[in-house]
Amino acid sequence: MKSRKYICLIVIIAVVILELLPYGAVLNFARPPEEGGVWRETFSYFSLTPFGYANFAPFLTAVLSVVILLHIVAAIICKSKKLWKGIRVESAIASVLSLLPVAYGFESYSGVGFAITILLVTLFYLSNLNKEVNQ
Repeated sequence: MKSRKYICLIVIIAVVILELLPYGAVLNFARPPEEGGVWRETFSYFSLTPFGYANFAPFLTAVLSVVILLHIVAAIICKSKKLWKGIRVESAIASVLSLLPVAYGFESYSGVGFAITILLVTLFYLSNLNKEVNQ
């Protein structure tokens, strides 16, 4: 059952790679009335531009994902059972944070953001399976 730990590692690496892409965090800007509509611009989750426009969730999700990555590596190297409890909690928090842009409306959420959320929920599920294996 050690393979689940490595699957968790692969999943969190995929999350960080998706967060590095410039298509995850979305900002919608109003256009002048004569042009109509909104102007949509996407950014990396690690970009501070959305953070500056009060869209805090993507950057916080990205930082927490890096922390999770470091904890998974440490748990695999040190063979620590206690670290998996923290990984479960962190992945649950990151999953909720990754859904917060939906509070601004679905136009503020991207397909890459949805993929990140799905992978974080998968990581939470897999880390729970590791809890059962490690006991």
